[in-house]
Amino acid sequence: MLALLAAAAFAAGLPDVDEPLRTGATAPDDTAVVVGLQDYVFLPDVPHAADDARAVEDFLVSTRGVPPAQVRRLTQAGKEQILAAVEAASHAKGTVWVYLAGHGVAAPSNGERLFLGDDARQDPAAFEARGIALSELEAVATAKGANVVLLVDACFNGQARDGSSVAEGTRFAVPVYASEVAEGSVLFAASGPDQLARPLDAAGHGAFTYALLGALRGWADGEIDGVVDGEVTAQEAEVYVQRALPALGIDDQRPELRGATGRVLSSGSLEPAPELEEVSVLPGRTQVVAMPGFDPDLVAAAAIYELQLPLQRGTFGYKDANKQKVKRDTLQKLIKSTKQGRKGLRQQAVGLVLTSVGWTTGMGFGMAALIAEDANYAIPAGGGVVVGIGGMVLLASGDAVARGSLDPR
Repeated sequence: MLALLAAAAFAAGLPDVDEPLRTGATAPDDTAVVVGLQDYVFLPDVPHAADDARAVEDFLVSTRGVPPAQVRRLTQAGKEQILAAVEAASHAKGTVWVYLAGHGVAAPSNGERLFLGDDARQDPAAFEARGIALSELEAVATAKGANVVLLVDACFNGQARDGSSVAEGTRFAVPVYASEVAEGSVLFAASGPDQLARPLDAAGHGAFTYALLGALRGWADGEIDGVVDGEVTAQEAEVYVQRALPALGIDDQRPELRGATGRVLSSGSLEPAPELEEVSVLPGRTQVVAMPGFDPDLVAAAAIYELQLPLQRGTFGYKDANKQKVKRDTLQKLIKSTKQGRKGLRQQAVGLVLTSVGWTTGMGFGMAALIAEDANYAIPAGGGVVVGIGGMVLLASGDAVARGSLDPR
């Protein structure tokens, strides 16, 4: 049924995100680098990437209000040109915007996400030489104290937008997604580690870029609490895009947002969202109901996964208020959505290391004391046991903190 609805809507035409929307907003202290690499020399082309970049530039100038002279658009660029443009933009007193559409891969050495310049070859050994780590881009953009909004319409699993391999016959590294970005900054990526960043041919854009541009035109205003206030935050945009993609027939791509989720990305005289009755491939306007006592980030995350709070913990895991079972990976994402949850997970990670090191040390020196019959080994053995016990305590307290993030505050 969804396919039929989508086909009908495509025939009628999707809502336009290419016509510049002038909101009256101004951002004189912002700068931007907009990269849309469509024509790669040695790799498959990236459909619509150049048009993606043009539309994002129009959003920044017309809707956000960034001075045109402070926006640099690149449709042909290698690693050096992209880094130089971002470095030049880093002097901003406001926000540095960096948009990337093109090919991404995971670094063979460590799995870090790399954005490839248009001269990259079909050789994994050369990816790190001709690719730019997203962490490096963020570091360059924030080097002079500015905050960065990094928007990435690329996947990092070694596949192109159409699902073909970036380099045939190559076994690609598994991308590692960092959970944190610089304080005050935003990273919004088009897909999860093992997912495609698909095109939306009917719109002439990448699917993520199309949904994101719509969200920032105002379609996401009020998406969290139903209050239309003339502003779209990063979190409102995320919730809208997460809902829009399945409605557009793309149910295997789930964008990921990290950082300052409350940051306002667009404001002013925004555009109302198209109604479901008019365009059947867009999500309905079912609102995320604010729930007093719950972390707003948790409420938004639960809405994305269509779960009803509060969650109930049982012998065999969690269920939501409608008795729907919560999958293990979904539970982890709910925990990671909150600041408290991420803190608890970090405590668990430290506790796990201390437990392992402490007990290994304690048992090692304990065995040495017995074999050598030397009491001098008892002191480091005892110290190891103390560290191990401390690690277990930290592991348990981290678990309590993490799971506590799912409860009312």
